[in-house]
Amino acid sequence: MYGKRKNLYRLTHYQAALESYEAALSVRDDAYEVWYGRGKALTKLNRLEDAIESFERSLQLNPQSAKTWASLGQALMHQEKDEAAISKFDKAIELLPADSSKAAPFWTHKGFLLKRLGQYQAALGCFDRSIKLNPKAARTWHYRGLTLMNLGQYDQAYESFESGLKFQAYDHKSWLSLGWALEKMGAYEKAIEAYNQSLTIEPDQPFAFYCQARCYALLQNQSSAMEHLRRAISLHPESYAQRAMSDPVLRGVQTKALVMGALSSR
Repeated sequence: MYGKRKNLYRLTHYQAALESYEAALSVRDDAYEVWYGRGKALTKLNRLEDAIESFERSLQLNPQSAKTWASLGQALMHQEKDEAAISKFDKAIELLPADSSKAAPFWTHKGFLLKRLGQYQAALGCFDRSIKLNPKAARTWHYRGLTLMNLGQYDQAYESFESGLKFQAYDHKSWLSLGWALEKMGAYEKAIEAYNQSLTIEPDQPFAFYCQARCYALLQNQSSAMEHLRRAISLHPESYAQRAMSDPVLRGVQTKALVMGALSSR
């Protein structure tokens, strides 16, 4: 019965999985794995309070389950209860051997939360621990790069994004971030190429077009700057029209006329 419910979950039939878990619990309510599975399904259905209660019930039955502590942390993370979530990931990490690769995603989640709290050095330490356990985790390299950007360490951020792309080359966000690092480093032509790679994967990204406009302006290529700014504004006028008007880099790109033209054509 438990295997059937796990299969429903894997097939993303979360409501059906939930109903099956609850049917099983009506017969026997002391199976911690069923409470855990129920919590996972509830998390996918965005019923976070119910999910938290289910994980807590599972932990009452088996407090030594690292994956349940981590899933409880994820549910709390979705609620933006960051400090509480961190404590759950710490518990999950504590229950695993120090060299266990299973702990790698828990270190990544903890690092993400510390980054969100503005504790960048502590977050960086978590990402480094995670990468040591699983050096092929592209997402962890990406978060590490973003944290280094927050710290103003652009060269190292570039290297981190580049490392992540070795393991997940078709991630448009990583190409976007790589371009951002190159832009901060003053390598505007290479930044434009990275933004183009991101746009090849995900074409309608106003931020990528906007960043390209800035790079072209900094390269004194006003016509290309205007064209890419026009694309950014046409995709998201509410954000990029006002942003362009106050951007000192785009002052020489006839920004006001371009913005007025884009808004009047809506």
